Amino acid sequence: MLQLLYQLKGVVPRDQRIHVHCFHGGVETVKLWIETFPNAHFGYTPLVSSASQDAKTALRQMEDHRILLETDAPYFKTKEARFSTPAFLGVAAASVAHIRGQDPETILQLTAANGRRLYRM
Repeated sequence: MLQLLYQLKGVVPRDQRIHVHCFHGGVETVKLWIETFPNAHFGYTPLVSSASQDAKTALRQMEDHRILLETDAPYFKTKEARFSTPAFLGVAAASVAHIRGQDPETILQLTAANGRRLYRM
């Protein structure tokens, strides 16, 4: 994630809206992304449940308006499934909600609004 950040710095406008895909970085990585690109958003898959403690801390501390959900179908499957589909977005929401101490429905509503705003939908 840091290598990508440094490659983009100076090439991409500072105010560019960015979706950092399948993010599992820690607190310092989040800070660097936000300092460099204030409009950065961070996507989380169900695999965040097995992320490092630093990555979970970053998610807990992250501002609500920066969080996105992803399934990265068909790659990141649940234990019960042979492959992932967008239908597993609720599993991602439950994983994020558990780490943040929030309700999955709240996470779904929040991240849907974030996605609409980021992608101007």
